[in-house]
Amino acid sequence: MKKAIAATMLVVVLCVLTSTRLGVFIVFDIFGDIGSDNLPTDPAQGPLVLSGMLDAQERIPLPDSLEQGSGLHVDRQHIYVSTDQAELFTLTHTGAEAGPVSRLLGGLLILRQGRLEGIALREGQLLGVGELGEVAAWRNDEGRWRSAGASALPDALNDLEFTGITWSGDDLLATTDNGLEIWNLGTGDRREPDISAFLRPGRNAGGLLISGITANPSSIYLITENYTSILRVDPSTWRVTDVWGIDAGEASDIAVLDNLAYVTVDHNYFDPRPPLVVYALPR
Repeated sequence: MKKAIAATMLVVVLCVLTSTRLGVFIVFDIFGDIGSDNLPTDPAQGPLVLSGMLDAQERIPLPDSLEQGSGLHVDRQHIYVSTDQAELFTLTHTGAEAGPVSRLLGGLLILRQGRLEGIALREGQLLGVGELGEVAAWRNDEGRWRSAGASALPDALNDLEFTGITWSGDDLLATTDNGLEIWNLGTGDRREPDISAFLRPGRNAGGLLISGITANPSSIYLITENYTSILRVDPSTWRVTDVWGIDAGEASDIAVLDNLAYVTVDHNYFDPRPPLVVYALPR
């Protein structure tokens, strides 16, 4: 009898640790000590000379059920936010839920946690990257996003951990956790934007954590999780032309629409939920 009770308790504990937000918090943030890194976020203390500081134009509250927003896409109708739990929220531009939440990946919560980091939406197809080893795809089916298969990465990119993804013209670009680099997911080509004009004497950009990427017809935008700032890159020369400091905290992704930059902010389980922060970009 005692063995049966012990076995039952063990199963319950394992279910809690692998399938619930409390359990994942315990595993990663208490036992694993790999939760919030308490990164330095003051851009003035970072390795880059700033073009200026941007003040938030708006702070859009997000639903309480949206935890650890990571990927971001914004169009004129909706705001799409993916989470570290591989969920997708479809929101209005006021932050209200505009449709059902879709789980993009299957499996136990502990196995989904942190695997999906960046999303991009084009012509009704949602793409996602992270620690997936591929580019995953989904299409909307009667209000829910359902798997539409996946595309293999070029061989050289298989082991990379991606932090963001965007379309730039016909090129599908992504950032990684390896520093200041942009990868073309179609060709496997790597670009390292020229940041030299903004480096402080005696500093280097190697410690910057690029957590997101977006693009419009004229520019590519990167966002850093530490020393939080937005970098504008000229895609014709791959030179960084502007570095703007922001006060978002540990930024996780960026989207740009109508010269407004939308920024998701990382947080730990049970931390206060940060809003989606909006900045007007200098022209």
